[in-house]
Amino acid sequence: MSRTTFTERFKSLVGMPPLSYLIRWRMAVAGAALRTGKSLSAIAESVGYGSDVAFNSAFKRTTGRSPGRYRSENDENVAGLSDLP
Repeated sequence: MSRTTFTERFKSLVGMPPLSYLIRWRMAVAGAALRTGKSLSAIAESVGYGSDVAFNSAFKRTTGRSPGRYRSENDENVAGLSDLP
């Protein structure tokens, strides 16, 4: 299957392109890890970013908040990831 065909089929089934889905999934995993108190560099590495700076930029672009701000506004008692866009 070609990339174009895959992207079109994925988008029709999921409602967004594969890369957008992957980024949202990574940020959802990162959001959960931020609430547990893991270090920013450990979280960045675990979701596939080579640097804290790249992760910080992607997280802020996706959620509208920096990882530090997200962490301070959320804790382990907050249910789910419903606040992630």
